[in-house]
Amino acid sequence: MNTINLIAKKLLSSEGFLFKRGAWYALSPDFIHVLYFQRSLYSDLYYLELAVGFNPDHLDTFPKDYEFPKYYTLGARARIKDKDELLRASNLTPENEFQIQSLLLEAISLFSSFTTISGFKQDYLANRKTDNIYSFKAFSLYHPFLTQLELVSY
Repeated sequence: MNTINLIAKKLLSSEGFLFKRGAWYALSPDFIHVLYFQRSLYSDLYYLELAVGFNPDHLDTFPKDYEFPKYYTLGARARIKDKDELLRASNLTPENEFQIQSLLLEAISLFSSFTTISGFKQDYLANRKTDNIYSFKAFSLYHPFLTQLELVSY
């Protein structure tokens, strides 16, 4: 586990996230939430990747044999990439630690839009932009994800 994930562990463990396959996972009634720190190929900067997928079995806890999906295989994804929000792996200071925790709290807040399918549909329909139906808050939503949502009645 790298330094950034060690810092994240303090907050995410208390919020019900589990560290597996290099990412942080949590469950809500209808969705799985994933946080992943993606290191840049060109520097020691990290991006915070967020992903949401379906929890079709409505699991409250991860079974021992659960196959944790990679974040990029899930239907709704976001990358926090504002230059002020990039995380530098070297030179981690208490200020950087506060920055990481603030980003994580923002991510957890975004995930609150994805707890139940009915709640998500209502929030999405009320807040989507008419010029870009495929984005919601910071998330990019992909056709299969939206199609699956349409098939679920609430």
